[in-house]
Amino acid sequence: MTELSTLYRTDYSALAQRNAELLRSGRYAELDVEHLLEELSDMGKSEGDRSFAGDLSDGMSLPGGANPR
Repeated sequence: MTELSTLYRTDYSALAQRNAELLRSGRYAELDVEHLLEELSDMGKSEGDRSFAGDLSDGMSLPGGANPR
């Protein structure tokens, strides 16, 4: 098990910081790509949910044409 795989299971914040350091320094071969992709996919799902809710509220307006956003 690599250091990053261990961090994925034990210290998510440290994992995120370490991956950011590796990305900034161009050390792509050292990234925990499997878990990084998993987290990015999960973020995309969460963002999609927020976007859908935002799309719904964009269609709503208050009396007088004011938008609740």
